[in-house]
Amino acid sequence: MADSHLPDALPPGTHGPSRSPIVPGQKGIRVSRPAHDRDLISGSGLNGHRGIRRARAVIGLADGGAESPGETATRFVVLRAGLPVPQTQIEVTTRLGTFWADLGWEEWRVLIEYDGRPKYRSVDDLIREKRRHDALLEAGWRVLRVTTEDLRSPVALLARVERMLPAGVIRTPRTALRA
Repeated sequence: MADSHLPDALPPGTHGPSRSPIVPGQKGIRVSRPAHDRDLISGSGLNGHRGIRRARAVIGLADGGAESPGETATRFVVLRAGLPVPQTQIEVTTRLGTFWADLGWEEWRVLIEYDGRPKYRSVDDLIREKRRHDALLEAGWRVLRVTTEDLRSPVALLARVERMLPAGVIRTPRTALRA
C-alpha cells in the first residue's frame, strides 16, 4: 500500500474543539501499518516542519480499536484533557454473554459507549441495547453514554467523564493535541 494516506493523518489545524485530528489518522492507521507510519514521521529530517509535533502526537495516540468517528472523537476529548489513555474494545462478560465496550478503563471498571443514531434502527435495537446496558451495570461496570450532541460541548463531556473516574487520577499534559 502506498503511503498516500499519511498526509490525511497530519492535522490541518482547522478542527474545532470537538473535531479530532485523530479521526482521519485512525482511518489511515487501521488500513495501513501502524509501526511503519510511526517510523515514517519519526525521522529527524522532519523536525521543524509545521505540524510535525502534532502529527507525531496524533499518530502515537491513534488506536485501531475505534469503530466509528464518534468513538474516536470521544477518545480525543479524553486524551486532549490529559486523562489516562483509555483502552478500546473492552471485553465484558455479563449474564447475557460477552460484550465489547467502545472504550474505558478496566482497572476502574468504567466504560464509555458512543451511541450514534444508526445504531438504533428499530425499537428492537433500542430494547436490545437497554438489556445490554443493564447487564453491564449488573456486572459491576459504570457506563457513560456519549452522543454527537455531547461532543459539541467537550468541556461538559469531560466533566461527566471525570465524575466517573476515581479521585486523584493523574493527568498527563498533551499540549501537542491542543488546537
